[in-house]
Amino acid sequence: MATEELQAIIERCQILEEEDFKGEDFNLFQVAGQKCLEEGYAAEVLEVIQNEKNKVIVKSMGWNLVCPLVRCILSYKQEDEKREHCLKILDQLVQLCNPKEFLLGLLEQIEQTSGEQISQTILLLLQPLQTVLLKLHSKKSYSVGLSLSTILNQLSLLPVPYTKTQIREDKLGLCQCCNAVVDFAKPFVDEVVKNMEASTENDDKELKEELLKFCLKSLKYPLLIAQLDQLHEDIEEDPLRHFAAEILGILLDIKELLPTLFSHRGSRNQNWDNQDFLDVERKHSADSLACLSYLVFVQYLGIDCFPMRKKSLKILQLYIDKFDAEGKYTLFRIMASLNLLRYLVIKDNEYDNQTGIWTELNKIEQNFLRPLHTGLNMSKAHYEAEIKKSHNSKAVCSVTVGGEKMPNMTTEMQLQVLRSALFTFDLIESVLARVEELIEVKIKTIT
Repeated sequence: MATEELQAIIERCQILEEEDFKGEDFNLFQVAGQKCLEEGYAAEVLEVIQNEKNKVIVKSMGWNLVCPLVRCILSYKQEDEKREHCLKILDQLVQLCNPKEFLLGLLEQIEQTSGEQISQTILLLLQPLQTVLLKLHSKKSYSVGLSLSTILNQLSLLPVPYTKTQIREDKLGLCQCCNAVVDFAKPFVDEVVKNMEASTENDDKELKEELLKFCLKSLKYPLLIAQLDQLHEDIEEDPLRHFAAEILGILLDIKELLPTLFSHRGSRNQNWDNQDFLDVERKHSADSLACLSYLVFVQYLGIDCFPMRKKSLKILQLYIDKFDAEGKYTLFRIMASLNLLRYLVIKDNEYDNQTGIWTELNKIEQNFLRPLHTGLNMSKAHYEAEIKKSHNSKAVCSVTVGGEKMPNMTTEMQLQVLRSALFTFDLIESVLARVEELIEVKIKTIT
């Protein structure tokens, strides 16, 4: 009987010191515990876990029960008493087990799930995972980063809901998970905020860097391809827009000011031995920054929360607003068009050509991509010349936008606006380069 097997291994280990436990003991405990859970003896396992005499055994071996425990919890109905027993076991293991070992057990379980169980597992284990990470106290930055990365990697396997109905139903739980992950990250954000000015410890800087990576990765997926509605009466019901706002909120909280983030190119540590890896990092960063620019300047998320250069950004926004309708939408839709083209090139197999994108590729290159290149080069050259001129002169300048003369600006205000505009060109150029690279790769596979 399973319970008798578990009791036998428990009695054998009770008389041993922790350092005397052998590999065989761990295996027997795992097999017997798993068998008990699968045969419905969760109450008996809970009794063993709660027994003070077994504290050392549970501390060393308990993390091995994570996998069968999660499997049982997901299989039972919400009202089932056995499910409640399993949840209590999980809570006890969080309190008693070695934090580092239990952390690995939780992450391993998250990594191993697939399909509809991805979101179910993540939602189940976020709270235990957060509790274990907080028990690590200092030197937990790597573990926090590993946890966030593992979660986002799994969520990237889920399709992003597109229509309002899909978003509302959220059948695979992506929207729910995204906002739950933000809550999961909040204690670590609060810790960075609290210690940012008072502490110079490296771990705080490392934790801040891990949170920044989380935000950039979230911007790339799911937010880069999410269908975000413009402002309307039921906007608060859009969970992906709420997630986007929360991500921008984290960036502001940890004082990764948006203008500073705009100059962020890939990893801050440029001393990579592997140049290919660095190139991949830069491409990911370009996608993230393109999404961030879209959220701020098109969706207006966080536009009023810029702690630095607030005046110059408002001036830039004022200049953009001075364009007529055609000019304004051309400016914003360039980025949207590039992202759509990038999406179609990735998703539509060149052999299937369901969207006709490959048939029209020559026209797209001739009428859109090449003129865009020319326009970007000319615009950048003009703005760079203006910046150089501003450095060499203290005079105020006048600027005409959409045929209307704007108020004079000081040299510093002028430079800030020009640099903000140059950054927008850089963003467009980064996405354009990525699109062209994807097209080139696909064409090579055809030929």
